[in-house]
Amino acid sequence: MSVLGTIFFLVALIVLSVPIPYGSLVARGLMGIGVFVGLGQLFFSEVGLRRTDIQFIFILGIYLAGSLISSLLAVNQDKVFIDFIRQTFIIFSLISLMILLKSAKARKLFIYGNIIISLAIASIIIICFIILVEPLKASLSEMRNFKFLLANSYNIHLNPLSFAMVLSFVLALPALLYSKLLVIGFSIIIVSALLLSGSRTSIFVFFLTPLLVLLTLKLKQLKWPLRWILMFFTILVTILVYMWMDTYFFYILDYNYFLHTFSQVSTGRVDLWIGAFCKFMERPLAGWGTGSWDIDLFYYLPYYYDYTKESILNLQSGAFHSAYLTLLAEKGLLGFMPGLMILLFIIQKCFFIHKYSLHFLGMDKHISLVLPYWITLIVLRGFCEQGGLIGYANAQVDFISFWGTALIVTLYSYLPRGKIYEKNY
Repeated sequence: MSVLGTIFFLVALIVLSVPIPYGSLVARGLMGIGVFVGLGQLFFSEVGLRRTDIQFIFILGIYLAGSLISSLLAVNQDKVFIDFIRQTFIIFSLISLMILLKSAKARKLFIYGNIIISLAIASIIIICFIILVEPLKASLSEMRNFKFLLANSYNIHLNPLSFAMVLSFVLALPALLYSKLLVIGFSIIIVSALLLSGSRTSIFVFFLTPLLVLLTLKLKQLKWPLRWILMFFTILVTILVYMWMDTYFFYILDYNYFLHTFSQVSTGRVDLWIGAFCKFMERPLAGWGTGSWDIDLFYYLPYYYDYTKESILNLQSGAFHSAYLTLLAEKGLLGFMPGLMILLFIIQKCFFIHKYSLHFLGMDKHISLVLPYWITLIVLRGFCEQGGLIGYANAQVDFISFWGTALIVTLYSYLPRGKIYEKNY
């Protein structure tokens, strides 16, 4: 039954990624079946929840309660009910998948399923690029417009889709680590689709994350006095550089000119971030309500603002282009703090699993090696894009983020007994 339930979740994500009529409805129906199978496993078999599972479910409950309370206290309550349903559904799907993935066969199937998911998304991107752009005839500017052309023609948004592909690709790597040739070939396909997508955030995060993870792992290997001294000097240098930049740009250059230039470089993102923070400061506790990011948006944009004004004000999705600022502005501290608890919980578990990867065997060992990279991808992208573990619980990237988290919690709960982490049992 564990394998069957996992199949429903995997097929649902494939359906959600492919532009077919009623695909979203069909996908959620398949997920619903998977949820019933997973909960059935809990109540009608010997599968049980461990301490780590219960701790994480408790944190998820706090997040759900905080989101609901903040939404009920918010100015805009138009989407309170639908947001609560979506968040509840995705949390129950996570819990169900946590139960299903306690089976080693289900975990292996989940990893192999992500090969199909990532290749399916890559194929959609590459085929659509060939059909819409005609690369042999197109100019460079036409290739750059592929992302917008696809959104207008087929309502396929490449920013979340390409990142869902990247997350599935990383989860699929443990099945391919047995062969360098397979890893290279698979990587070429995924990287090609990623570059063709034109999603700058996904591309930047994809190549930056390995360096950041490697630096973090090296830092963790240092003895604690040296580690804290290095961190102290890093923070000190950062503060000094900030003070110098603030003085230079404010007193020597025109500060507004600097922000305006930064706005152009970030294609208007910095303006949205400033608007989000201003909204948060006005209602810090409960926020403005789910999906309220575009309400009176113009009044919260910087006064120097004139860069692509119409395109920003006519945005239909993407919120404030920052998962963290969107959560702060829309749900306030009541929603943000539990969301931060989820992220910190999963980050700690990923690096702990990686540290003790030798205690796993076979596929599980390979999974433990890629988890720090996987969670760092989500954390970094959250600064510049919406969606993930603290998103609207509605897109491919949200579901794959939650389901990968289910795998992390399950693996962590199966670390062996003894001196490693006795409190887990």
